[in-house]
Amino acid sequence: MNRRQVLAGLGSALSVTAAGCPSGPLGSRSDGPAGEPATDLPETPGEYPMGTGDLDAFDPTETYRTVEVGSREGVPEAFRPHDVAVWNAASHDETVVDIHDYATETRPLDRSFAIPDDAAVRVSLLEPSPYLVTVGVPDAGAEQTLKVPCRFFDCNSSATQVGLFDGEIRSTVWSTLAGCRSPTCLPEVELSIRG
Repeated sequence: MNRRQVLAGLGSALSVTAAGCPSGPLGSRSDGPAGEPATDLPETPGEYPMGTGDLDAFDPTETYRTVEVGSREGVPEAFRPHDVAVWNAASHDETVVDIHDYATETRPLDRSFAIPDDAAVRVSLLEPSPYLVTVGVPDAGAEQTLKVPCRFFDCNSSATQVGLFDGEIRSTVWSTLAGCRSPTCLPEVELSIRG
């Protein structure tokens, strides 16, 4: 059973509209093209944080590129997308963004970006699902994996913000605070990722 059947009783294929180039050293974890089954999912995704909480300011000068992952087809309007924004605050040459959809056990995005200095890439996760997002900076040897729980796809605007600095990656999560219901994803997956 896929998450669309759980969400809306509809099934359709996961689609990806992505820009970027093939990934580099840290991004070479892919078992195949984007959307292919991911065989290297961690057994305990609940151990990953939603954010490290040490990103005090997120202030890129521009959004260099926007990438959409998934489709809004069949997703109720009340369940808004969740954005993952990555800011190159330290002039790194290459940034790898790797996204695992834990419910479908696929990797819908595994790309390397040449984000200009002080700019950001915004990845919009269009479909409610539990995700793991890994951001890596090959030239600094730094990598951070964060979880995006299904409950982030409610009526609120929300984002995971990641800042790439000299030798470190910092992150935070923000959301508006309207009280509203969250989507229902595959229960056994959601329970394991909330941990």
